[in-house]
Amino acid sequence: MQWTRGRLDRRLRPSLRQRRHVLRDSHRKIDLESFQLGGAMVAVRRVPPPLVADSLLSPGIGSLFLAVSLTGHPPRQENTFYTSDGTCIGMSIESDLIDVTREDRIATITLNRPERKNALSRALVCDLIETVQFLEETATRVVIIRGAGGTFSAGGDLEQSPDEFVEEVSKSIDVIDAIHTSPVPYIAAIEGAAVGGGLELALACDLRVAGVEARVGLPETTVGIFPCAGGTRFLPRMIGTTRAKELVLTGRLISGDRAASWGLVNRAVDAADVMDTASDLAEAISSNSPTAVEATLRSTNEAFDTPVIEGTRWDEELAQTVAHHPDFEEGKQAFLENRSPVFEDR
Repeated sequence: MQWTRGRLDRRLRPSLRQRRHVLRDSHRKIDLESFQLGGAMVAVRRVPPPLVADSLLSPGIGSLFLAVSLTGHPPRQENTFYTSDGTCIGMSIESDLIDVTREDRIATITLNRPERKNALSRALVCDLIETVQFLEETATRVVIIRGAGGTFSAGGDLEQSPDEFVEEVSKSIDVIDAIHTSPVPYIAAIEGAAVGGGLELALACDLRVAGVEARVGLPETTVGIFPCAGGTRFLPRMIGTTRAKELVLTGRLISGDRAASWGLVNRAVDAADVMDTASDLAEAISSNSPTAVEATLRSTNEAFDTPVIEGTRWDEELAQTVAHHPDFEEGKQAFLENRSPVFEDR
């Protein structure tokens, strides 16, 4: 069974590859191995608890995730995850703090600490890192992140000690880097509030949908700290330095409606429509070529870091890979035949 992380030519993404290797080394390494069991190939994915649901653990095995691929490909189902070759690798991913479901090629990650307004504890962030890494191995084309209980996330857990808080910030930066550099697009569905580290998590996503009355902001300066997990880096690029400094220096929260007018979120809708709107965006993206989507993400994410002409030359090199991918031929044929294209999974 072949497990790969990115599908574009690795030579075109050395810095991204290096960052991911650092992320793996600085966190809990995932080991993969496979063996024959009767007529089936069994892939063993070693992950530490509590990422794996207790129901998936076999006595005497410890923290092993057993994924069985039978001869042929089973029909795709809701809540089922697949590798790029169509192999089923699990029915769901669950922990006490993260819930993941899948419908067709769209996965939904739910932060599951509703009693703490989904505050970002170190344990939650560690589970989130593992989940992001896992989803990259599957045929998932888009991921939606939301919070349980009607709140996206209240940010860092202030009941932690200073050392624990800094450690949580370090892990938060790891997961923000993983989401921001992922070949899979992420959409934040902001219900209720996205504050502090919760907003920084949403800013790492590629798109954001918020309720018109949702509250968003970076109030860290009001409690003696500053937005140190990406807020001061992402915000100026999205809404300009002037508004970014106003939001950070005052620590004030703004409504989802105002956030949309500032360009901080893509859509502001009624609270009841947040998930439907995020799902509509996800479906539109998932119908496009995964290879073209990944190339687009890589190019736009580096737009501010590279001079225009230098970046355009890099895009030319990237186009060499994308233009020779079967998706491009399928897209051209579908256009000429006036039909919807059917693109390969990553």
